[in-house]
Amino acid sequence: MTHIHPNEIVTLGFTEHRIDAIHRHLTDPDYSNPDALVQVDSYGGAINTVGAEDTAVPQRSSVLKLQYQAYWTWDTDADRNGVLDYRDAEKDSGIAAPHLRWIRNFYQDVYGPTGGVPAVADPAFPATKNANTDGCYINYPDVDLLDVQRLNTSGQS
Repeated sequence: MTHIHPNEIVTLGFTEHRIDAIHRHLTDPDYSNPDALVQVDSYGGAINTVGAEDTAVPQRSSVLKLQYQAYWTWDTDADRNGVLDYRDAEKDSGIAAPHLRWIRNFYQDVYGPTGGVPAVADPAFPATKNANTDGCYINYPDVDLLDVQRLNTSGQS
């Protein structure tokens, strides 16, 4: 199973808060999973020469793209059909719970200053006024972004 948060478009270097949060979660002694990570891709250069209005993805000032990922195996045949697959997690939500908890806490911590998500800097949203992010790349859907009560308190959806 995989849970991938949408990646973030980074327009400036990491803040101290973000560096500390990334380190804290990647070295969390209470979560042991060698297949949990944050992927950091370098951007910039020619990609930034295309105008924002020329493509479906308007972010053209990016220097990095982050992808938060957690992969795991089921290890439990909860539906007792002899196969370890996603249906086991439908029967026993505890199978995915530690992985979802880790990645959600990680993401929320990194983006705590902007309401738990990499919000687009917008003067109408004071929390994003000095943000160094430019939202998420839209091809990575994530239902967590729609949870405006608990997980996305940025005022943006």
